[in-house]
Amino acid sequence: MNTVSTTLDSLDAVQQATVELTMSARRELHLYSPDLEPRLYDYPPFLSALRALVASGGRARIRILVRDSGSAVSRGHLLIELARQLTSFIEIRRLAEESRDRLDAFLVVDRRAVVHRLHWMSYQGTASPDDPVLARALVKEFEALWETASSDPELRRLHL
Repeated sequence: MNTVSTTLDSLDAVQQATVELTMSARRELHLYSPDLEPRLYDYPPFLSALRALVASGGRARIRILVRDSGSAVSRGHLLIELARQLTSFIEIRRLAEESRDRLDAFLVVDRRAVVHRLHWMSYQGTASPDDPVLARALVKEFEALWETASSDPELRRLHL
């Protein structure tokens, strides 16, 4: 991916941008996805990129916000399983009720690289490996949502 913003218009394009930017991560990743969209985040190349970030020896910090984890938990979403294994690195919280009308979805890597879709149910969006202005704005919004979010009991439950 180059340093200019790329227009995304398909599942494949969003998957590729998400994996590439995650592979470039060195220290932190912020992800907001209403339901942990399985076609994007229960996707083996993305999960491998997350594992590589955690294994890189740094102090990786991965924070994920969701609106509803129910379907992801019931289908055995592998990102949830990874978060359960790597609790020191990956934390998932559920949005506060008053914040659940948010329509977009985004991934911010190292406060610099961004995949952003204005409507989470669409694969239309943009990706940029170097947009610190947008990245900082999204992280600021994320952190405000994070402060009012709560741990999700659904995510802690072990399904046998």
